[in-house]
Amino acid sequence: MLASGAVAVLLARLCTRAVETAQEKHAAAQLAEQAQASAQMTQAVIKTALDAFIQTDANGIVLEWSVQAKALTGWTRKEALGTDVVNLLIAEPLRDGFRQRMVRLLPELSDTPIGIRFEATLLHRGATRS
Repeated sequence: MLASGAVAVLLARLCTRAVETAQEKHAAAQLAEQAQASAQMTQAVIKTALDAFIQTDANGIVLEWSVQAKALTGWTRKEALGTDVVNLLIAEPLRDGFRQRMVRLLPELSDTPIGIRFEATLLHRGATRS
């Protein structure tokens, strides 16, 4: 009787762990689905926005380039990805000042998960660089 009680306890623990594992897998799958839906919604917003959307890494290298960014700047997504955004969009005489401004601004905003929105006069692809 004692052995069968121990077996019953062991079986109960195994069943409980199996249920917990199944619940964890289900929760992970739901989170993955939610993340994918969120990413799709974000991409839909970017594609339909009237504003240019340009995402860079911490060094200013372009990671994402929206259709509207192409329309406003003349640079295609393929041309822009991997490029220094300042060299791409800011006229030569203004680049140093722009970089200094960004160096001062970014640390203040680094704790905000929403990013930065600002306006700047950009150089169009067809413009003569001086």
